[in-house]
Amino acid sequence: MEYKEVDLGIEINGKKLIFADRNVGAENVFDIGDWFYWGETEPILIGDKRKKKWCCDNNDYDYVKYNNKDKKRILNLKDDAAHVNMGGDWRMPREEELELLLKNPNIKVSWTGNYKRSKVWGMLFKGNGQELFIPPAGLISEGWLHWCGTSGYIWSSDISKLASYEGYTYAVQLDIESPFLLKKHLYDYKITTNCRNFGCSVRGVKLI
Repeated sequence: MEYKEVDLGIEINGKKLIFADRNVGAENVFDIGDWFYWGETEPILIGDKRKKKWCCDNNDYDYVKYNNKDKKRILNLKDDAAHVNMGGDWRMPREEELELLLKNPNIKVSWTGNYKRSKVWGMLFKGNGQELFIPPAGLISEGWLHWCGTSGYIWSSDISKLASYEGYTYAVQLDIESPFLLKKHLYDYKITTNCRNFGCSVRGVKLI
């Protein structure tokens, strides 16, 4: 599967932050792609209730890695779904890289319908003469798919900064929400946290 590079004009220490044009596992930019538990590289399916890789006895609030004992807060590349599935220099975005996407004044953000006549709604980021489209893939929890078509969640490689035991239960993500979910003529996009054992989308980035 060929992932194309999208350069929205974001620079970090003299290097360009490049986004993949689609989610990991997506056949095209309109496709929602695969869902992943945070820190796992194998996609999960609707109805999948398999044992989570890093849970102690499948306890969603206790982990054998990335926990309050090892103090690891950033994914190793071998546990990074973007790097493992895309190869090369691709990886999951850091929290600060997602913040740059949202805060760059030169990037215009909108909720769009029928993107390029695909009949797919989603969040569109425009900058540097290029476009990044994120479809609302929803999330999987306990095998059930929720909010597909109204919300999208893109994992970062960072654990929540909460300095507590519970903080290691949550990882940072980009959250996009449609006007249909909010029940008003507005959309929303922000950095939030979510339980590591929810299946969310992954979008690769790299610095060049």
